[in-house]
Amino acid sequence: MTPSALAPNTYDVTLVGPGYNYSGISILSSQKRISFSLGQIPPSPAAPILQVRAVTGPFNINKRNGTTAGWDQPAGPLENRVQFKVQAFP
Repeated sequence: MTPSALAPNTYDVTLVGPGYNYSGISILSSQKRISFSLGQIPPSPAAPILQVRAVTGPFNINKRNGTTAGWDQPAGPLENRVQFKVQAFP
C-alpha cells in the first residue's frame, strides 16, 4: 500500500501471489475500518478486468492489522464470499 493522491487516508494497492494479481485502492476510515476495491490485473493491457474483489472490515491502527470480508468474483449475482486478512509490514 502506498499513499494515493486521490484523498487523505486512501492508498494505491497491489496484491500479488500464486494464482492472483490485483490492483486498486484502499480507504482507511476514522471509524477504524478499512475497505479495498480491487480488480484482477488482466494478462494483457487490452484485455478487460474480469474479476473484482471488494472487501471491508475492522482495522487496528496500533497493531496495523485487520480482517475484511466481501466478494471476489466476476460480474453477476454475488456468490463467492471471501475473507481477506490485512497485515502491514514495517
